[in-house]
Formats: sequence, C-alpha cells, structure tokens
Amino acid sequence: MKIKIVTGYEGNCLYKDIVIENLLEYCSKHNYQLFYKFEDWEHTNRYPYWRKLELIRNNLFDCDYLLWIDADCMFIDMNRKLESIIDNNDFFITKEDVVQAGCFLIKNTIEVSDFLKYWWDKGEINKYWKDYKDENGIYNAPNNDNTILTNILDNSEESIRFKHLTNMEFVTKHVHFYDNPNCFIVHTVGSLEEDKFSFMSDFKKQVKR
Repeated sequence: MKIKIVTGYEGNCLYKDIVIENLLEYCSKHNYQLFYKFEDWEHTNRYPYWRKLELIRNNLFDCDYLLWIDADCMFIDMNRKLESIIDNNDFFITKEDVVQAGCFLIKNTIEVSDFLKYWWDKGEINKYWKDYKDENGIYNAPNNDNTILTNILDNSEESIRFKHLTNMEFVTKHVHFYDNPNCFIVHTVGSLEEDKFSFMSDFKKQVKR
C-alpha cells in the first residue's frame, strides 16, 4: 500500500521548518511519500485555503491513499501508522463538534476524485461571505473549504463513503491537547500565526517516538 502525505501554504509560513521536520520524520519512519509546497503559487481567484484541493488533485494519481494535513498540524504520536484508521471507507475525517477539514485521509478512486471536483465546484458557486452561528453567538465566516464540506455532509450530498473519527482517533484541536496529550495529530486551528508558531514549538517537545 502506497501512502502519500501532502501539505502546503500560500504566503509566509512562520512555522514551515517545524512542520516539514515533523512530516519528514514521520514519513521516513513509516515509508510514506511526502509532498509539500510553500512557494511559487500561481495566481488564483480562490481564497488561499482552497489551494489544498489543487495539491490533492495533482498528487492523488500515484498513491493508494493520500493524507492532506494543514501546515499548522503536526504528528504527536510518531509510532502510530495511518493504516490504523483505514477500513473499507473512502474518506476519513475528524468530526466531533464540527468537521475538521484541515486534515483528512482519502482513498484513490474515481469516485473520490469526482467528489473532490464536486467540493471544489461548490466552493466556486458559494464564494461570498455569509453569517454563520457559533455556540457563542453569531460570527462572520467565509464560505471556505470547511464550511462547504460541512454543508455537503449536512445535506447528504456526498457520493462516497465517509467515516467520521473522534479527536482521540485522529486529529485533536490544540485547545484540547493538554487534555489529550496522547493524541495522534494536533491542529493549531483558529489562532494568530505568531501564536501557532508558539504552540507548535511547544508541541514539538511533546512528540512521542
């Protein structure tokens, strides 16, 4: 089984060296292929967070499974293999309070490829800013990749087999890290870039080998 890990960031990524070092170590340990892109992006009318689907669709052709991991994520448990979450589903993603599209594992099939295009196309249609409600009230959020994927799942528009995993099984938000220090992957989502650098510098010391 060939597994590829893909990440990228459009702009100045303060924590690039931390995440690349982390991914290189993890891929080397488990014989996974790694592809990352942090520069030389061509112009697009999309918000930067949509660039992940470009990288995924360009890298899915030569592997059996592909893990997308945002540049503000890192592996904490270096000993755990991605095969541990693979079963007969096509798309593996963390969903407890919300869908976390910052890190997900997909199978290389025609149906998955078609779904990625559908997800991309829905983002082009819904490209304007709208109001969304949080448990803390109302806030403004863009129709980003996470929002569009959530809408697809909420409306049962998916055409492939999804598996929703828990924080403990897959990806833990950084705000829950110290309650779950034995997590697989940590995601420093929703923080300022300087704070993400600080979080990831600290988490780097917590990696289990």
